[in-house]
Amino acid sequence: IVGIGIGFAAMAVPMYIAESAPAHMRGKLVVLNNLFITGGQFVATIIDGAFSSLSVNVGWRFMLSLAAVPSIIMFIGFLFMPETPRWLIFHGKPQKARRVLYKLRHPSEVEKEYKEIVADYEEYTKLKLGIVALMKKFFTSKAVIIALIVGCGLQMFQQLGGINTVMYYSASIIEMAGFSDNQSIWLSAIPAFGNFIFTIVGLILVDRLGRRKLLIGSLIGVIVGFLLLSGSFILSDVQSVRAHSLLNDKCSYTSCGTCVGDSRCGFCAYHNDTGVYINGTCSPGNKHHSDCFISNNTDDCQLYSDVQSVR
Repeated sequence: IVGIGIGFAAMAVPMYIAESAPAHMRGKLVVLNNLFITGGQFVATIIDGAFSSLSVNVGWRFMLSLAAVPSIIMFIGFLFMPETPRWLIFHGKPQKARRVLYKLRHPSEVEKEYKEIVADYEEYTKLKLGIVALMKKFFTSKAVIIALIVGCGLQMFQQLGGINTVMYYSASIIEMAGFSDNQSIWLSAIPAFGNFIFTIVGLILVDRLGRRKLLIGSLIGVIVGFLLLSGSFILSDVQSVRAHSLLNDKCSYTSCGTCVGDSRCGFCAYHNDTGVYINGTCSPGNKHHSDCFISNNTDDCQLYSDVQSVR
């Protein structure tokens, strides 16, 4: 249900802004919409961090229920918002479209924009085609094909790049570095804040540098970031302390990294006098506090049980 709502809002809001805003403000308002999205993600992370200190059975309920508040505000706000002038004209309501334009524009601008929308509608009706003919026209026009490839390609590679996965699972990624649940939620606010700040930077630079240069610079940053992230995962696995399981199939992992990646398991190792970790074990454990336990006594790992919290 949440996904359906976000999908509709992600499509409808930028379109509503683009059709309602004056031509000289459309680009900035669409970018401002993205700024509020990233800002909201940062605020949500802070709120989640505050609720993470509560009981596991209580905290997540507050997190999800509080998310309904901005949705309710948006729902009530849109009850008082008019349809866009373009939609009204394209659906046979020109007089209502004119009244809406008088609410959204300076009176001196209304007639000019009204005539432009009507002209677009008249051209649209002359060229109105069925879906098959329309698709044929699209794919036989070189200009349309290039624009389609660029627009859809940018969206496709943005999603395939996996940046949303990193943002949404940043707390889990940080937790894999050895931080507790509560700490990882708070620390996930750092990438969320970075996302918010650089949206502001993009808003400032988009007109100064131009779209192309800003896009190329952003893609370079994404590539470097993913290389560093993937490299850290590889190094973490290669350098992870080796482990053997304590006769338990569900925790039969061979390294600390893979062991603590399973919420059912915990890692324990003996830290000898030379600073070397030996006798690592992977066993069923309680993950409420931590995952790994480094001991000065090799027998401690054999005493590891489900009721112990280990790091």
